[in-house]
Amino acid sequence: MSIVWIGSIAGTLSGCAEPDPWAGAPKPPAIVESHAHYAIEILGRISGHEERWIGPDGMSTAVVRRRLWSVRLGGEVTPLRAASRADHAGGPVQAYVRWSEAGSQDWAGITWIPDAVPPPASGLWPIFDPWTLGVESVEVTVEGDQLRWSGAGGPAQAAFDADGLVWAEQGAVRIERRPEAPPFLKPFDPVALLAIPVPPQPRARRSLIGRFDVDGQLVKNDVPIWAQVPPVPLPPVPDSPLLAEALAVIGDARDQRQAIQRLVLHVADRLDGHPTPGSLAAVDALKQGRGDCDEAAVAFVALAGALGLDASPVGGLVYATGALGPALYPHAWATVRIAGREIPVDPGLGQAPADASHLALGSSAAEAAARMSSGVRVTVLELR
Repeated sequence: MSIVWIGSIAGTLSGCAEPDPWAGAPKPPAIVESHAHYAIEILGRISGHEERWIGPDGMSTAVVRRRLWSVRLGGEVTPLRAASRADHAGGPVQAYVRWSEAGSQDWAGITWIPDAVPPPASGLWPIFDPWTLGVESVEVTVEGDQLRWSGAGGPAQAAFDADGLVWAEQGAVRIERRPEAPPFLKPFDPVALLAIPVPPQPRARRSLIGRFDVDGQLVKNDVPIWAQVPPVPLPPVPDSPLLAEALAVIGDARDQRQAIQRLVLHVADRLDGHPTPGSLAAVDALKQGRGDCDEAAVAFVALAGALGLDASPVGGLVYATGALGPALYPHAWATVRIAGREIPVDPGLGQAPADASHLALGSSAAEAAARMSSGVRVTVLELR
C-alpha cells in the first residue's frame, strides 16, 4: 500500500472536516522568499517528502521544514510527520524548534544546521545533529557550493545553489530537491532496513558469552549471572511521580537484584510490545500499556530511577529470527550498575540479565540507529 501525498486536506469527499495533521507544527513565514519540495530516498526508495519554506520574520530569517514518511511498523503502514523551524539573522541559528506528532522540543543557542543554514567556511563548527537532537562541534569542509561533515549518523555531504539546498546524503538516506512533491511514497520498514542477516544462533537466548567483530574491532559481551552479583541493599528512595508504582512492583524485595528482576518482568507484562510512531514518555507508556522495546527501556529506567537505582537506556542490535530470518535486529534495552558492574537487562524481552546477543551501539535507540544507518559492519564470532 502506498500513501499519496496530497498536502493539506480540507475535507473528505463526504464533506466532513478532517483535523489538520500539522496542528501544532511550526507555520511557514508570512513572507515566503523560497519554497521547495524534496524527495527523501532510503536505500533508493522514495519513502518521504519534505516541503521547505524560507522567508523573513522580524529581524531574522526563518527556515521551516515539514516532512512526511511512509513507514511500515509491525506490518502496518503508518504516516509519520515531523517539522522544524530554524531562526537566524544571516549567521548561526539562534533558535530552533523540532515538532512531531509525539511531541516537540525547543532549543536556543548559537549553532549551524548544515543542510539548512550552512557555515560560511571550513572549520570546527557547532552543528545541530538531527539524529541526537543535540549540538556537537564537528569539522565541516566547505568546497565551493558543497559541504562535508560527520555526525552521529556518519559521514554526510550536501550541495547548495542560489535557491538553497540541492541535495544531501547521510548513510542510507538521501534528500533531493524536486520541482514538485513526489506523488507516491513507498513504505519502508526501519527494522528491516537496519537489520544485519547472520547465520542461525540456536544458543543466543541462553548465551552468557558473546564475541562480535564490529567494523574490524573485537567487542566482547560477558554477562554475569546473579550469583556473581552481591546483594546490595536498596538505596534511600527519593520522591518521584513513579515512586508508588515502583514500590508496589518490588513489594518485599530485599536487595537491588530482586527489585530489578521484578521491575523488568513488570514492564514486559505491562506493555503490549506494539510499535508506536515516535516515542511515548515512561508515564504515558505505563499508563496506557502501549509501546515496544523503546518504551520498555524508557519505562524501566524511569521506574528504576524512582527507586534510586543507577539505570541507563541502551540502543543497538539483538539476535532474533524475524521478518528477515536469523539476523541482528535494531533493539533497545537498559543497563543497571550494581557494585561497580554494568548489568544488561531487557524489559522488552523480560530478561534480567539480558543475554549476550545484545550488542550495544549507543546510549539510545536513536544514537544506535544513526550508527547503523551509516553502514556499520557486524559479524557474530561466538554466542554461547
